[in-house]
Amino acid sequence: VDGENPNLHFKREDVLLCVLPLFHIYSLNSVLLCGLRAGCAILLMRKFETVKLMELVEKHGVSIAPFVPPIVVELVKNPAVDRYDLSSIRMVMSGAAPMGRELEDKLREKMPNAKLGQGYGMTEAGPVLSMCLAFAKDPFEVKSGSCGT
Repeated sequence: VDGENPNLHFKREDVLLCVLPLFHIYSLNSVLLCGLRAGCAILLMRKFETVKLMELVEKHGVSIAPFVPPIVVELVKNPAVDRYDLSSIRMVMSGAAPMGRELEDKLREKMPNAKLGQGYGMTEAGPVLSMCLAFAKDPFEVKSGSCGT
């Protein structure tokens, strides 16, 4: 984490939402520790609640939203989400399970300003084994449904 990760470009002015459990490597390393290293604000949620999450995004201008596919499914299916301004979100990270193209497309409709990308990792081998380059300092176009570029 100490080295600047050119493929996960967090900025000091970012507001990072941490809704995932910190006992998982994705949340601990790619969310909390990378956010601390960048010096950005980090909002911790004790548990996922759709409306509370939307309120935090709107109130604090969340710019980075690390999710897992079950959360994305809830966000695209819940009509309450449409009542909130999500335009501050510039980056949606997803991991822990694959997210198909159809789900990605529906999320893009809800969060059109956000770059969306997926990563793959495991505790035993390191937090990120493969990651799309949508979040790099010099981002690449990402193939939908891919955890690479």
